[in-house]
Amino acid sequence: MIESTNTLTTRLEKLRNESLKISEQLTSSLSSSKSGQTLLQLTKHLTDVPVLTEKMEGELKHIQRTLQDYNSENVEEWLRFYNEVMSVRLQLRRMQSLQLCHDKFTELESCEKIILASTSTSTSKTTKEDSNDAAEIENICMELERCAFTALNLSEELKSAPVSVVGAMQAQAAAAAQSKLQFPLSSADAMALPQDIFEEPLPPDNERAQFFMRLAPRIRRLESDVTRALTDQLEHVLMSMNERNHDHDANDHNGNKDLVLSAVGHCLRGLAINGRGKDAESTFARIAIMPLIRSKVSVGRLDEGGSRGQCAGLFSLLDDIACTI
Repeated sequence: MIESTNTLTTRLEKLRNESLKISEQLTSSLSSSKSGQTLLQLTKHLTDVPVLTEKMEGELKHIQRTLQDYNSENVEEWLRFYNEVMSVRLQLRRMQSLQLCHDKFTELESCEKIILASTSTSTSKTTKEDSNDAAEIENICMELERCAFTALNLSEELKSAPVSVVGAMQAQAAAAAQSKLQFPLSSADAMALPQDIFEEPLPPDNERAQFFMRLAPRIRRLESDVTRALTDQLEHVLMSMNERNHDHDANDHNGNKDLVLSAVGHCLRGLAINGRGKDAESTFARIAIMPLIRSKVSVGRLDEGGSRGQCAGLFSLLDDIACTI
């Protein structure tokens, strides 16, 4: 047993010596050849690769953190600039809206005063006017036509007001959602920001809409008062025309004809603007046409040139009415 152990020990020592000798021969061969020298140098450099890799990883992480901070600061600054510009644009529009609301309210008050003045004038005038009175009536009718335009514009503003209020509420909800963005923002959040903030649409004007909604009762009353005033003036002008026609005052008729026709035109256009064309038709028929028909139509005139009941004179009667009109 002891002899076997000694034999194995001797053999192991012999193998070690042979291995060392072969290793020295290999190293000598590698150092004497060009490819071997390159392989030895590469082996030395490979031992430094883990250290260089760790150092490079640290530098890349530092660069990444620097880029993230730079991107976050730029997005935050862009958002701040965007909010400032939108605030300026909103304040500018608010100033313009306030000026428009002031102008509209001034026009509303002016129209109310015109209607009140026209009512008092029409009640104080008789059916027979001179040229000065005709000029005054024509001027009142012109002012009432302007009031009809104002009532139409105010009514359109009032119709668009509820839509503006709903749109403003939606815009406020969107603004509240945008204010919840946290920094640093992701690339998706940054790309969602508008590129041209000066072309970005503004939210609906809620203050302007609420202003006109508060004026709704006065606007509706203005529409009805304008219609009533125009109808009264049209009746007054038509009655004055009938009065002059009955008096056969040719000089007075020729002197006031243009003013009277102009006043009638203002009244008819004003009623048409308010969508009350039927009122103009009924007024003209009641004041101008029906008295004419009553004055000309009679049983004797209908039966003229024939026996009773045949209405032989109807055609000549209609021709006479049309010529008179």
